[in-house]
Amino acid sequence: MKPNLPLVSVVVTTRNRPRLFAKALKSVQTQTYPRLEIIVVDDASRPGVQSQVIRSFNPPVKYLRNTRNRGLAYSRNLGLKHSRGKYAAFLDDDDTWEPQKIALQVELARKSPNVAVISCAQTVFKTSGQVYINHPVVQGRIKEAIVSGRFGTVPSSNLFSRSALIQVGGFDIRLTSHIDYDIWMKLAQLGLSADYLDQPLVNTHDRGLPRMTADYTSRLAATDRYLSKWTPVWQSWIGVTATRIYLRRYYTYVVGWLAEEQFKRGKIGKGMTCLALIIRRYPTNITGLFIIPARCLALFCLRWIYLTFPVPRRFRLFTV
Repeated sequence: MKPNLPLVSVVVTTRNRPRLFAKALKSVQTQTYPRLEIIVVDDASRPGVQSQVIRSFNPPVKYLRNTRNRGLAYSRNLGLKHSRGKYAAFLDDDDTWEPQKIALQVELARKSPNVAVISCAQTVFKTSGQVYINHPVVQGRIKEAIVSGRFGTVPSSNLFSRSALIQVGGFDIRLTSHIDYDIWMKLAQLGLSADYLDQPLVNTHDRGLPRMTADYTSRLAATDRYLSKWTPVWQSWIGVTATRIYLRRYYTYVVGWLAEEQFKRGKIGKGMTCLALIIRRYPTNITGLFIIPARCLALFCLRWIYLTFPVPRRFRLFTV
């Protein structure tokens, strides 16, 4: 143990996924960085599900449990409230870290003491067997990255200055999605900066539709709430016309993606609802009128092919 090194608080959020949670927690406990405070926030899992996993690990972790399902933002804030570290990192229970992740990020953070967040690259493992690297590069002023359209984030990749998170009031519990984009917007408003480590230190397995998209109504409502919240800020940064274009692209991308996910799973009614929302809001948008519906139709046809013929898994674009 090296007491001169800054303490890092790691908050692992989980709900009813003990097998995935065990892998995530193990990736934290195998970190090469010696000064970690591990906090697990259980978002009202079934009794005994996650606690069995926690008891099997050594050294012990701080275990916090919500009495009812409160959502990701609330759970992260609870972990942040009980943390003591100079830095805070958040790990979703379906992701894992490479052993040197925290050590390398702290090393970079200590060289850049005025930086509010350090991110890194991500390895994505598709169900088809394909693997690709995601590079969400944000360096320098966060606001400049957002304004220039060069902004991207991977939730489990970030090492935050804990004091910066507290300064902006933590995560917005009114949002059920867009939580990570929202926290970066808060940091950008304060004129804070970020740095980036171009190494794939986070592993994400694409297991199909994320749980938060299963309730697509909640996802749609959160999208509207997030965009309404930040529209005045974007207008002050880039002007009314550019903001209107940005909102159209963002909404079309998010709701269009959600429509495609519904068609992949044969949920035509929900998929059509998403398409109708895009067309109703932006009736002259070529992407919403033609491109996304065409992709949805293609995905639905692929689903039929996968269910009808023995297509090898390695040749499938998604699971059914």
